[in-house]
Amino acid sequence: MIQKMRDPVFLNEKLCEDFRDVINSSPIFAEDEKYKHFYNLICATMDRLDTCVRYLNSHGIYPSTEEDFICFVMFACMIVDGVKILLENVTKQSSFFIEEKKYFKKYCMDKPMNCREDECPTDDKFFEYFRALTFAHPFETSRNKVFREKFGKQVSPWVALSNSLTRIYYHFPEPIGVKIYTEKVDEYGSDTQYIMFSFVDLKNYIVSRYEEIVRVTEWAKKAIEERNNLWRETKINREAGPIEILKEIKHIYEDRFQDIYTIQDIIDYMECPLSEDKNIDAVNKFRRYIVSKIKELCDAVDDLNYEKQSDIEISMISFDLKNMHRMYYYQLEKIFGYLREKSAKIEPGSNEEWGIIQTNEFYKAFAHKWVIINTTSMDYKEIHLLVKTACYLEYREQNEITG
Repeated sequence: MIQKMRDPVFLNEKLCEDFRDVINSSPIFAEDEKYKHFYNLICATMDRLDTCVRYLNSHGIYPSTEEDFICFVMFACMIVDGVKILLENVTKQSSFFIEEKKYFKKYCMDKPMNCREDECPTDDKFFEYFRALTFAHPFETSRNKVFREKFGKQVSPWVALSNSLTRIYYHFPEPIGVKIYTEKVDEYGSDTQYIMFSFVDLKNYIVSRYEEIVRVTEWAKKAIEERNNLWRETKINREAGPIEILKEIKHIYEDRFQDIYTIQDIIDYMECPLSEDKNIDAVNKFRRYIVSKIKELCDAVDDLNYEKQSDIEISMISFDLKNMHRMYYYQLEKIFGYLREKSAKIEPGSNEEWGIIQTNEFYKAFAHKWVIINTTSMDYKEIHLLVKTACYLEYREQNEITG
């Protein structure tokens, strides 16, 4: 029978990419108690599979040296074992092909093994046996019961590649295998044998085991969908006040393993007391704008639309301004990066002192137009609120927003 010859690029790299994309699409695998105990295994296996698939696809032609073939089998082993480990440990499933005898049975039934059909090892068992002789246990193995009974202990001096001799004796494409010395001699008194099969069948076997990664991807999709359906049951109480709604959204984020930093900043801007009465009108305009976006944010949260959630949150507190002074973006970075918790005594030369300096420069260059900022008496949350308020009011003016 003529066997189908595979292209050197014989493993579909997109299967690895799809698996990684699904795992990375939800935080449940890293954060949820139900899944996170095997998250490290998932990540390690993903990275190994990426490496192995790239290597095998770049070495998919018949190997020219013993070293090339040993490396090929080693990377193939990691693919076969990696997918199997994910199935057994993560999805709690078994391979579809655990009892399969599709790729290597015909070779086991031929010389020198001469197995009956019923005693032929499964494809997985044969591959384990061949792997042992190739690089895992080349100096002594008797791991397979069938071959132990036929050969006794076996050792392997090298793998066997195609040459004029193998082309004469083996009538299948791309013969490849391993030479073994056996404890038992055959009917001709020889203790030297060759376990040979087609490189094409080896590649087909690897493909069949690798493609089972699709089942792990489907398991991950199902896990995400089940959790999303559970999360969708929680709806925000929109009859509550704005601050209460924002705090409820924060609680939902925590339950969904989402980043809460931005929503906490929004809550702080809504709750922060003002030490300067002249800022009340300006801050109230900013706060009314935040309130105007809450319904839209609630819709996104109820719909589990994470991208839209993030976009709305950012739009509530960040504003695209034009023709600002030269140090505008640098000063914002230092104000929000260095002024986090006020020290009892600010150390000279510290980041905190530099943040205060940049706040004063920002105030003189721009913010004084809209608010009053006193870095000596105000805490940092109030300063942050006033900086955001100034930016919002400037945004309104630049875009001629009224009301």
